[in-house]
Amino acid sequence: MILETAAIAIGTIIATKALEKTTEKVTEVLLDKTGQFLVILKKHSPDTVAANGTAMRNLCTLKPWQCANGC
Repeated sequence: MILETAAIAIGTIIATKALEKTTEKVTEVLLDKTGQFLVILKKHSPDTVAANGTAMRNLCTLKPWQCANGC
C-alpha cells in the first residue's frame, strides 16, 4: 500500500511538471507568433495596428524581450 501511494505521488509530480513545461512552451510560441503577426500586419496595414496599439503594448508587457518592435 505504501509503495502504491508513493508511486502515485511521484507520478503526479512528474505529470504536473510535464504539464507546466508544455504550458510554458505553448505560451511562448503563441506570444511569438502573435508578435510576428502584428509585425507583418503593421507592414501591410499600419492604420490597423495603430488602431489596435493596445495589443502590442500588452504583448510587450507580457514578454518584453520578445516584442517585435523593440519596445
